[in-house]
Amino acid sequence: MDFSEYINAIADFYRLHPEIAGAVGILLLFLAYRKPKLFFLIISVAVLLAFLFQLIITTGSSSVTVKQKMINSEMKNSPN
Repeated sequence: MDFSEYINAIADFYRLHPEIAGAVGILLLFLAYRKPKLFFLIISVAVLLAFLFQLIITTGSSSVTVKQKMINSEMKNSPN
C-alpha cells in the first residue's frame, strides 16, 4: 500500500466526518497550547507507529511476492 493511499484515506475520513475532524483539531490545538511537551510526545508516537506499520506492510508484501515467485519457478521446473 502506497503512502499516498493513507493520506487519501485520512482526507476522506475528515471529509465524511467533519465533527470528529473538528474535535480532533481542537483537541490537538488545546494540547499544543496548554501542554506542548505532551503534544509533541503524542505526535512523535503517532509518527513512529505509522513508520513501523508501513515497514511491516512493506516487508510483508515483499516476502509474499518472493514466495509467489518461488512457487511459480518450482511449478515450471517440476515434471508433469
